[in-house]
Amino acid sequence: MRAFVYVWSMDAQSDSAKVPVVKEVTVRLARPEERLRWDTLMDQQHPLGFKQFAGRGLRYVAEWNGKWVALLGWQTGVFQCRPREQWLGWHKAVHFQRLHLIANNTRFLLLERGQGVQNLGSHVLGLNLRRLSADWQARWGYPLELAETFVNPQQYRGTVYLASNWIKLGLSKGYARSNGKYTAKHGQKKVMLVYELRAGARQRLADPKDRPEWCCRAVEVRYGESELRSLREQLEDVEDSRSGHGKRHGLGVVLALLVLAKLAGRHGGRAAEAYSKTLKQHELRALGCRWDVRERKYVTPSDTTFQRVMERTDPASLERNMQRWMQPLAGPQEALAADGKRIRGANKLTAAGQHWETVTLAAHSTGRPVASRSYREEGGEQGALRALLEEVDLRGRTVTLDAGHAGQEIQRAIVEQHGGQVLVRIKGNCPQTWATLTELNWGLGAERSWQEENWQRSRNKSWERRSIEVFTPHPKLLPYPHAKQAYRIRHESCQRLNGPVSVSYSYGITSLSEKAASAQQLLTLQRRHWQVESANHYRRDVSLGEDHSRIRTGHGPSNAAALNNLTLALLLSHRPGETVPTAQTYYAGNRDEALQLLLTPS
Repeated sequence: MRAFVYVWSMDAQSDSAKVPVVKEVTVRLARPEERLRWDTLMDQQHPLGFKQFAGRGLRYVAEWNGKWVALLGWQTGVFQCRPREQWLGWHKAVHFQRLHLIANNTRFLLLERGQGVQNLGSHVLGLNLRRLSADWQARWGYPLELAETFVNPQQYRGTVYLASNWIKLGLSKGYARSNGKYTAKHGQKKVMLVYELRAGARQRLADPKDRPEWCCRAVEVRYGESELRSLREQLEDVEDSRSGHGKRHGLGVVLALLVLAKLAGRHGGRAAEAYSKTLKQHELRALGCRWDVRERKYVTPSDTTFQRVMERTDPASLERNMQRWMQPLAGPQEALAADGKRIRGANKLTAAGQHWETVTLAAHSTGRPVASRSYREEGGEQGALRALLEEVDLRGRTVTLDAGHAGQEIQRAIVEQHGGQVLVRIKGNCPQTWATLTELNWGLGAERSWQEENWQRSRNKSWERRSIEVFTPHPKLLPYPHAKQAYRIRHESCQRLNGPVSVSYSYGITSLSEKAASAQQLLTLQRRHWQVESANHYRRDVSLGEDHSRIRTGHGPSNAAALNNLTLALLLSHRPGETVPTAQTYYAGNRDEALQLLLTPS
């Protein structure tokens, strides 16, 4: 493809008046410190907006004379699309095994400086395609074979892609993703385009023979002793989105004071201001508060400063830095439970149909949060969980999921891409699997079973007892390639001993083999999954006041939930066995120890 030199403005001396010269444009990966700027521009200027990638992704920047002229975003290929599968001749099994070798150009944006410049889009796209596979391999450990994208023919003709020799495959069915499934019909059928990143990619992807270089590398997150930092130091790395005018207090200081106030049971901007004023001068100095020359003392932020920080701080940056600090607290082989939670009242701050929610990974033993991610689009829990999994080391861990995450996409990501194991409950939202499991003759067909000997008292004062039956399914019986065991749990409950007993059943599957997990261990994993509800969500709502929060504007609800998760991680790690109110009362009376939690490396 030839590159052309375009017209210059009359004012050739002014850099801001020049028109970009195509051959001088370069394409590179966005740096970590540029992520917030990239996300903000894409969200504000792209017609589809931008929240986050679903799974693995890369951000690219096209520059001219150091100025950004275009942005490109790539993520894991779409889970399924009939035109692509027919073009490749993919069988279902091959399809799921090689889906990670495809990247989707989910966003392409020409900025104001680049709009109207002839052939700039196709030139930038060509530069990006030449380096995409190598960059993906450097970041994720395996190369890409195919690039794909979707174009809405009612709005665009796809000229940029067609000029770069992309192949038009056909139209999608016109369904949008809702709650993790493509069930919301919007009627806007989109054209699918693909591009072979390496010659012969179509033949290689259709070939039944696997290649060693295609093997996924499990996400590795390690923290050496030299990398371990105090929470106060880690909060300094959160990106500050406030304007420079009137900014007198550092973001790390404000966030640290918010956490310190929450440890003492004080929530909200006014409560944080009142609590900060009770701190002594040496305590303020240790936290890094601002020295006021006129008053000759360390001063604390006002309640409006606390509120502004909560509203304007980027939740993604806060969550990334929090989980980098929280993950070393978890045991290396500890099982994790994943579940989402809507933040009360947060749906009032965005357009209809949007609301703030969080998805959290919590430890089975205590409910201590290990990582969390916020999202606000309907059905975004699946994408948020996929993005969250990329930032947690799951090798050797078991992740338990509820029925809302029973799709193959999440399970394959955990087992194939992250080197973990999965246990998931099956309900009616997976009708084929549900029908198969419920129709089995469990009484005679179960290979292993285990029953609790004694009745146990539950939280609602009733008595309950559980038993489990397990069998090894045939590989073709269930549409899950990693399902090595299927189980049925019988739950018996009664209001008083020797009284009438009610019985209910629940079903599930797991990638754990018989040697890795016995029937009793499967029952324990299923029961402890609900620690994410009882020990995390409940404590955030009741003990940390998330249900009664009056924060409604900006990113406030999401950041408040993130700080609650961080506070809960501190309390459960350093005051195990105590209730949250008891631990908060302790730290309110022992402020020196609370300060040490923030100032001592984990």
